[in-house]
Amino acid sequence: MGLTRIIDGSTPYPQWTIDRLSDFVEFLERHCKEEDALFRGQAADWSLRPKLGRLRVPDGRSLPELEEQMLSHFERAVVAYIPSPPVSTWELSALAQHHGMATRLLDWTLNPLAALWFALDSPTAPNVRNAVVWMFCPQAADVVNISDSSPMATTAISYWKPRHISPRIRAQGSVFTVHPFDLESGNLQALQNAPEHYPKLMKILIPRSTFKGIRYHLDRCGINAAVVYPDLDGLARHIEWLYRAGYKATEHAIDNLEPRRSDQAPRQGIDSGGKSGLEYSNPEEEGPIGKTGYPVEGD
Repeated sequence: MGLTRIIDGSTPYPQWTIDRLSDFVEFLERHCKEEDALFRGQAADWSLRPKLGRLRVPDGRSLPELEEQMLSHFERAVVAYIPSPPVSTWELSALAQHHGMATRLLDWTLNPLAALWFALDSPTAPNVRNAVVWMFCPQAADVVNISDSSPMATTAISYWKPRHISPRIRAQGSVFTVHPFDLESGNLQALQNAPEHYPKLMKILIPRSTFKGIRYHLDRCGINAAVVYPDLDGLARHIEWLYRAGYKATEHAIDNLEPRRSDQAPRQGIDSGGKSGLEYSNPEEEGPIGKTGYPVEGD
């Protein structure tokens, strides 16, 4: 099918579907004209609402109260782990967000291939048909001025490009949208539900049947866990993936596998549905992704 526009009137913003990495590049060539276009990869078609807005708040506390208490605790404790503490509530929130704590920041990247990798990084639940990459093209009025505000004072969904205060923020080309608290709903605003942002959004659907081939070609283009997570955790994840996926089925396997020519038989574990690499006997053994072994709604 290649790059295909979905026209069904189900969303107020354009949707596309792809089958190959080359389709994704074609989409970028056609539609990514903005210098600061932002991208977000998700393992499923979840809401564009920060993790804080998806927490169940205990004891009757409001989300802003919970946020303030969590950030205060993080600020007290983080000094034991980093040489230079964050200089503002913005940087404190960014650091907490990048290490898994719920905040009102939503992760995006300036690197579209990194976003596509994030969309395909974790195994999806059997009922999930598509992974998703969002593209958001903010305007100058959407850029937040952090010198005279804090994330908690935000009144509209805004865009913020942080300093490179951690290696992961640098490696991932990380940027954030910051989401205000809506008193009427009692929750953080979701970007895809904000009419003023409809013209700035596009969504790309990636069918689950294409995941393996696209991840292989992303790795060939230098996008993998060892690059996205520039530490020992990332290196270990990448090496395990290489062997589990069958790209290095034995210790002495050829390092660089060329894409299959039309006159070649499918390679086990890459082109076909074959299973030549390491396998888990249970999806739950793959890692701490969620109680089901599949990713929960993204960070």
